[in-house]
Amino acid sequence: MSFKSLNINSLTQESIHQTILDLLKDENKGLLLEIGAYKGYLTQKIQNEGFKVMACDLNPQNFIPKEEITCQKVDLNKTLPYEDETFDYIVGAEVIEHIENPWHLIRELYRITKPNGIVILSTPNLHNWYVRLGFLLNSNLYNFVSSYEEIGHITPVFLWNLERMAKGRFKLTEIKTSRSFIPKLNILLPFKGLGFGQCVIVKMLREENFCEDPSLKWYS
Repeated sequence: MSFKSLNINSLTQESIHQTILDLLKDENKGLLLEIGAYKGYLTQKIQNEGFKVMACDLNPQNFIPKEEITCQKVDLNKTLPYEDETFDYIVGAEVIEHIENPWHLIRELYRITKPNGIVILSTPNLHNWYVRLGFLLNSNLYNFVSSYEEIGHITPVFLWNLERMAKGRFKLTEIKTSRSFIPKLNILLPFKGLGFGQCVIVKMLREENFCEDPSLKWYS
């Protein structure tokens, strides 16, 4: 999945991409996998920063820079076709909300990331004013009910829930948001933060060893 396929405003796309690039800019240039890469816009930008990049998507025929970057057909709902502890970095921009079982995906990302490797994920911000107002007025989550068939958001992922999924496997080191966006007016605002940002972007450090938390036994 990607922004172009979902008709998400290109200004929002650029804001998310730039935030992800900023989170990577001070890191050593290792092997990076982008999951759900779609046409490869972000993949290409990351490669231009000096990373060795691979990509995967359910529909790799849509991937544009295929002559430069390998894009493998992968169903993220299943076991990922990569060896344990393969990647220094994994990036997934606006992907996890399309997955049937995000808990399984987080476990798989832990498996294929090297110890002390980094995973960066973004997902719609369900804490901002626009989503809260919509839920107050009609009990629906913006982008998860009325436009379900169009954009394929099937699993709302709140920040607190993502933290729970990561517990024992990843340590959240940075939490960012993209700029605020007013959908009906097609306006990108300068405001960020959980109360305003369009999407949440988290940077997670993979723990060297999985630390099982008894409180998560029903989920993991």
